[in-house]
Amino acid sequence: REGTEVAQLYMQDVSASLVRPVKELKDYRRLRLGPGEAEEVRFTLPKKDMGFYDNEGKYRLEDGLFRLYVGGSSRSCLMQEIRIAF
Repeated sequence: REGTEVAQLYMQDVSASLVRPVKELKDYRRLRLGPGEAEEVRFTLPKKDMGFYDNEGKYRLEDGLFRLYVGGSSRSCLMQEIRIAF
């Protein structure tokens, strides 16, 4: 039957110098799908959205291990680990 799904993208900065959220919502898409329909969803995560403010208020981008999660909720999602060098 027809319904709405929300595809969600979460990120975790595993190796940050400060403690970061386990799953930080970075983007989402609301989809209306009919019976038997499927739709491909693509997310873009800009470099500027992968940083954080340190204790002195300076915005930091740190190299390291990141986990990206995609799914219909924060509890039920696929995960991929990536290493990034800014």
